[in-house]
Amino acid sequence: MLGKRMVHLTHTGRKSGLAREVVLEVVRYWEPSNTYVVASAWGEKADWYQNVRAAPEVWIKVGRLSSPAIARALSVEESERALLEYSADHPTALRYLSSFMGFEDPENEDDVRQIGRQLLMVGLQPTIGVKTPVSSPAD
Repeated sequence: MLGKRMVHLTHTGRKSGLAREVVLEVVRYWEPSNTYVVASAWGEKADWYQNVRAAPEVWIKVGRLSSPAIARALSVEESERALLEYSADHPTALRYLSSFMGFEDPENEDDVRQIGRQLLMVGLQPTIGVKTPVSSPAD
């Protein structure tokens, strides 16, 4: 239904070792590297963020397709680039989300770059192609 706009992320709890799930908005999909970029709205406080940093082997579902994946923290430059691209495609959403996350309303490209430098972003890269549906760990 939401195509590549949302990702269902299954990750491992860093303390419990149990499977945990969260649905996140895809900030950007980088086709050449087949990477889905997501942001931690609550920074390092977000449990999912702490969990994928501790155990980067995750499972993602995008639309009806699913795949094991590796999560990696993006560099500041990659985060900035992803948010600039998101801003170009979704300016109204960025203004709303920026306010929600406690940032000033971005008025220009420099403001967007500043937010991108502060946001913690993660790249989710499937370890097998997402072109073919596969079984999820729950199947």
